[in-house]
Amino acid sequence: MIVQIPKDIYNYEHKVAGNFTKRQLICGGIALLIIFPIFIPVFQSTKDPRLATMLSMAASFPVLACSVFKKDGQYLEQILKYRYRQRFRYPQHRKFVMHNLYEIIEQGQKEYESADKSHAHGYSNRRENSQGRRKACASGDQTREQED
Repeated sequence: MIVQIPKDIYNYEHKVAGNFTKRQLICGGIALLIIFPIFIPVFQSTKDPRLATMLSMAASFPVLACSVFKKDGQYLEQILKYRYRQRFRYPQHRKFVMHNLYEIIEQGQKEYESADKSHAHGYSNRRENSQGRRKACASGDQTREQED
């Protein structure tokens, strides 16, 4: 005798009748309660079974989808409830603030270049001043030599 063990034991749902869970049976019953009141009047008035079937199935599809659809451990009505809360009941009022990395880098580069230019300009001024002092010292030495 071979017994299949589900890969994830937490996702296991007990089967009640055949291969259907309790949730699927309840949703299927609700879908039938929606289908018959739509199908019978549409079929009697139009005599077109295709149209009556399409309308009744379209009306019962959301209920059937709630019984089958499951994403991340949540059923469809839970997902829709959370989306409704997020969008309408508790909307988030956050400002979209974007920092452009390229503008920040460009601004930093401009500051660096302006600081580099002022530093280089200050360096050349110091250099000229020191050369001027040397000349003054050299001319002062000459005058001292002449005085001696």
